[in-house]
Amino acid sequence: MATTASDAVDLLLASGIPVEVKNSTDVEIAGRHARLRTRQTPPSPSTVASEREDRVVVYVVPRLSESLARMASEDASISVVATKDGIVWWNRRRYEPDPQPRNSDVHRGRTPWARFGLLRALVRTRRPRTQRELAAEVGVTQAAVSQNLSWMKDDVRKTPDGWAVIDPQRAVDLFITEYPGAGGITQYWYGLDPIIQQAHLAARFRESVLMSGDAAADALVPWRTPRKAVVYSRTGLRLAQIGFAESTRDGATLAVIVPADPTIWPLAVAFARGQARADAVDPLLCAYDVRHSGGADADQSVERLVRYSVEGWHRGD
Repeated sequence: MATTASDAVDLLLASGIPVEVKNSTDVEIAGRHARLRTRQTPPSPSTVASEREDRVVVYVVPRLSESLARMASEDASISVVATKDGIVWWNRRRYEPDPQPRNSDVHRGRTPWARFGLLRALVRTRRPRTQRELAAEVGVTQAAVSQNLSWMKDDVRKTPDGWAVIDPQRAVDLFITEYPGAGGITQYWYGLDPIIQQAHLAARFRESVLMSGDAAADALVPWRTPRKAVVYSRTGLRLAQIGFAESTRDGATLAVIVPADPTIWPLAVAFARGQARADAVDPLLCAYDVRHSGGADADQSVERLVRYSVEGWHRGD
């Protein structure tokens, strides 16, 4: 599996180095502004030289190379997190905490966020929409919509009023099986309150935080005992202020995702159907998060969310 920025945050925290997430690439590490650059192979010295910035650059790589270690040991503006080696170079100092292995769902290469957003938008309603309408709903350019409608040519139909999906179940299956996750950075927290309450506490902590996973599913199609709270935020949340403790992935009760996927908030608004504000992600992203939260009954909960979405399409909601 590919190395991710979330792996780097985990290892930095395990090294005793405080991290505050600003967005999907920028963090504050021990009081210094830093940018995470995730690579699946270590960059060459010439690449590092060409990517110098005013802030600290942190290279997130699976394995540490000799040249990268040497540069990090000599220059405090270059840092390294080697996730598979379990080694951190920060401020010219080497750390070797016990690594926390992770199963990442992030694939290599550029993720077609517009495509995955368009799949969800087309399942929202059977009403045909123009490319301009779909672009506004997904939060991408009209050119991106046009390109991805061409990619989906066997699954969509064009009408005088616009575009619609032919088989919503197939669109759902494509999204659930192919979506690689929202990318960005995930921070993990542990709380003592019931899971649903934890999600609501995090959602109220800052404006525009969206609930997902078990908490959002419980509001739509209650089925199972919640296992883990999931929320999406545009920036990291300082939840220690309201009683949470930073945690590892395995021990966490709450995941805060600062995503790279730009379609999450526009689609949440579209699925909110005219409400003053969205408080949860769309049902299909929610289903994806429930599926990956684990538990023997996760698949049954996902089936109910999928059925909820497909039946809504057939009703013409």
